[in-house]
Amino acid sequence: MSVLVNLIRNLSTLNLLAMVERILQRHEPELLELQKDQLYAGLDSRGQLLKPSYSQDPYFKNPGAGSRYAAWKQSRTPRADSSLFPTKPTDTPNLIITGTLFYHRLFVEVGGGNLMIDANSPIMAKLDSKYGNLLLGLNDIARTYVATEFLFIELQDMVYKHLK
Repeated sequence: MSVLVNLIRNLSTLNLLAMVERILQRHEPELLELQKDQLYAGLDSRGQLLKPSYSQDPYFKNPGAGSRYAAWKQSRTPRADSSLFPTKPTDTPNLIITGTLFYHRLFVEVGGGNLMIDANSPIMAKLDSKYGNLLLGLNDIARTYVATEFLFIELQDMVYKHLK
């Protein structure tokens, strides 16, 4: 009977949210790299390609200028393609050239029941207005990776240890 009483007591103190937060906090560097890989693939938090494309970007005075920029940018590959995300079409932005203004200023913060990905960047408002406010955040591909590669495994281990 004491085993059952102990199990009930341990179940009553089980805090899954706190466990998930601890796991995600330990993996903040990986979450940040996932966000960067997702952006490098030209994808937003919904898994949609970033728009406008270079050839449709009003910043460029004509479609040819945008296409030339896209070709030039494609020739520069400062970040390797991810095996997790599809390869970015040439005409799709990835914001990598703004690395010092954007990629290097990205951060992940886990706490209070939230996972926040943001950038301390002076151009963040411009990026949000151009690409939408769903630019940052892990899409379904990234969330599935997080869940299967470490979250469920570590959570299961923590729950088992808690219930002992």
